[in-house]
Amino acid sequence: MSKKPNIVQLTNDYIDNANQEQRIERAEHEQRNRFMGWILFVVVLLFILPTYNLVETYMNIKQQEKEVLSLQKDYEKLSTQTKERKDLAKKLKDDAFSCMRVLNTIIHVKESLSILSQAYYPNERFT
Repeated sequence: MSKKPNIVQLTNDYIDNANQEQRIERAEHEQRNRFMGWILFVVVLLFILPTYNLVETYMNIKQQEKEVLSLQKDYEKLSTQTKERKDLAKKLKDDAFSCMRVLNTIIHVKESLSILSQAYYPNERFT
């Protein structure tokens, strides 16, 4: 008896070869997809980190802007105080103003003493 090729066997060889090719292609696709995934991950990081730094820098600039405005207000206050003190110093150099200031201080002290003496000694009169 001669052996005839088994059709089922040929079909199985063909199917096995096709399945093996598909497995190889799937493995290549998985490898390619994994590589593309890593590339995408790196690209995302490359965009996220500078964006984070940009936002942080923007927040720092806004904070410094607030500080500058605050310092400008303080500078204006100090400028007005300095001007007032310079004006007072000029006035104090003037003899008439100095005399009026001393006289007002004496009157104020006398009134304060009068109030204190009335508080501690209500029955006595001081002039």
